[in-house]
Amino acid sequence: MAKFLVKNKAELEEYVAKRMADIINQTEKPFFIMATGNSPVGVYKNLINIHEKGLSFKKLTTYNLDEYQNIEKFPQDSFRKFMNDNLFDHIDIDKNNTHFPNDPETYNQELDKVGKFDFTILGVGTNGHIAFNEPGTDFFTRTNITQLTESTIKSNFPGRNEYPTTAITMGLYDIYNKSKEIILLAWGEGKRDALSKLKEGVKRDDYPITHFTDHPNILILTDLKEFE
Repeated sequence: MAKFLVKNKAELEEYVAKRMADIINQTEKPFFIMATGNSPVGVYKNLINIHEKGLSFKKLTTYNLDEYQNIEKFPQDSFRKFMNDNLFDHIDIDKNNTHFPNDPETYNQELDKVGKFDFTILGVGTNGHIAFNEPGTDFFTRTNITQLTESTIKSNFPGRNEYPTTAITMGLYDIYNKSKEIILLAWGEGKRDALSKLKEGVKRDDYPITHFTDHPNILILTDLKEFE
């Protein structure tokens, strides 16, 4: 059963950044799965601070969970731009070692070459989606092209008239099976329903987060006190 760690958001962001730094220090050639969105921004700020105090990221290789399709029409929404702006441009990582999905088959081949990832950071959508694996996604799905739901579009592009409507995403199967350690971030009231379904311990396709309830090494970080 997934374990919860409940504290204030700033404390937890510092906690996960230190955990990531420890793995980088202790691993000869670390491989991380990285998330975008609002949830990990504070963690990435802490990682930049740790880098400024001496941690090198030169030996780290990262694979991001997802990317919008047809991103050339919406370059401001690119997840590579997000990662550069919020982390990669501020540390000494080799950007040749930072990967983003653009073709399902190719990305699956790359993931298979890595095998196991040393660390995975996840967020969760208000509807329980993991990466862009929306409600209804089969657990055994690998990297795939997905149609964004109305709730995801509303969360990601508030007030916008034009926006990406499809994305390519690492599948639930690979996130679960290739991650040695997962930390999932869930901040604020909007994540209460998804966490409640996870805590019930019943796997269900309409809440993709529930497929991680029995991962052997997952920790849920949240500032919602009822999950203590």
